[in-house]
Amino acid sequence: MGLKKKNNNMTAIVLHLYYHDLWEEFKTKITPLLSETVHLFVTVTEEGECTEDIKKYAKEVFLVKNVGVDIGPFVFVYGKIQQEKYKYIVKLHTKKSLHSIGRGEMWRKTLVHDLVRSPEHFSHVIGHMDSNPNLFMAGSNKYFKDRIKEPYTHPNRVGAVGAINKINTFLNVDDHGCFFAGSMFIVTTNYLDKLFSKVDLMSFYNEFNEGYSLGGTLAHGLERVIGYGVETYNGKYLTI
Repeated sequence: MGLKKKNNNMTAIVLHLYYHDLWEEFKTKITPLLSETVHLFVTVTEEGECTEDIKKYAKEVFLVKNVGVDIGPFVFVYGKIQQEKYKYIVKLHTKKSLHSIGRGEMWRKTLVHDLVRSPEHFSHVIGHMDSNPNLFMAGSNKYFKDRIKEPYTHPNRVGAVGAINKINTFLNVDDHGCFFAGSMFIVTTNYLDKLFSKVDLMSFYNEFNEGYSLGGTLAHGLERVIGYGVETYNGKYLTI
């Protein structure tokens, strides 16, 4: 598949809005960033009262199945826009972590703040990545996990082997172990094109588990694999 290299700085913000009550929170952060070169794509698992308002700002709103938590919808949207001219994708989602009372809100707000706290901050991060093409991913330093922070025996790390085997057997879970926990980040599409070069994304999307699970699923594995592959392809991480 001869995908063209993206040499512009077009950016797609991909928001999985599972919890509709958080639209206003994300709207406040995202809409000041939107421009002719920064577009918003939103995924929802059902229509809601805020859907019409979202359509005022989003280039497209996708109704998706409730599969793969926030990773499945990300794969879905990437499959839809892969052939377009975006150089960067910003992955956001309405993380609440209801199984961990009180922790989810702090986690979500830190992850979002470190990426899109203001138009000036966002432009600075994108500009820095533009100036350093070996930077494949950017995310919160607080939630950056390396080989020391997540042991080899962690069930989600072990589960990543399944995701690796589905997309690219060249990746090695034993050699690469860095990723951004919480699954909010900026990633280059040139890197994603390499990572998913052997994958039919729509077929892959249909393999995700339905609903939510605490761990060990394809979604938890792919969350890690997207990070692991950076080093495989000689890229670096920007921690913010």
